[in-house]
Amino acid sequence: MTTIDSADREKFLLSYLPLVKHIAGKIYNAKLCQYFSLSTNPPLVEFQDLVSTGFIGLAQAYDNFDPSRKNQFNTYASKRIFGSIWDSLRGFDWIKKGRRDRAKDVNMAIDELEQVLGRRPTLIELSDH
Repeated sequence: MTTIDSADREKFLLSYLPLVKHIAGKIYNAKLCQYFSLSTNPPLVEFQDLVSTGFIGLAQAYDNFDPSRKNQFNTYASKRIFGSIWDSLRGFDWIKKGRRDRAKDVNMAIDELEQVLGRRPTLIELSDH
């Protein structure tokens, strides 16, 4: 964005704090549990941590925003905030995404076979599926 003094920059960024909290809340309440395949949020991740990380993404969006590209700042900032929070969450995940996806596939196969068989499938039945 344009060069302005640090007080105006701070005031501008603070005006977008509700957007940061909104995005952090959506991730914290809905998608975080699904991403980590948990019934509750991991105890290491606090909502305020997500807000802080999102605010860093907002500051980066402010510094890198190019108004000549005819995008709205709100749209650009939302994507940067979201990405910043997800990048930080990936650091908590000790399982690689590919393995997590495979585990989900296996769990779905087990669920399907349980419905068909009416019992827990054996390893041979699961591997054949």
